[in-house]
Amino acid sequence: MMMSDRFDIESRWPDVFEGLDDQQRRNVVEALAASWHEGWVPNREDVARLTAKVRGDIHSRGVRCADGFGCAICTPSVMQEV
Repeated sequence: MMMSDRFDIESRWPDVFEGLDDQQRRNVVEALAASWHEGWVPNREDVARLTAKVRGDIHSRGVRCADGFGCAICTPSVMQEV
């Protein structure tokens, strides 16, 4: 895949950015753009994982909370390995 001269990641996979506020979107896009400038080729899995982490869907323990709540109220029965 050839690297494009334009970085418009939100229009490529708009659904993975759902649930992020404006500041979170900017932070994610800036982080991804920096990696892109270093030669990283955007892929849906990496983008979805970062947006999920920023949104709070993936916790520092590397688990996804199935009920959508944060670590403070997440119980082992609702966590799924990522």
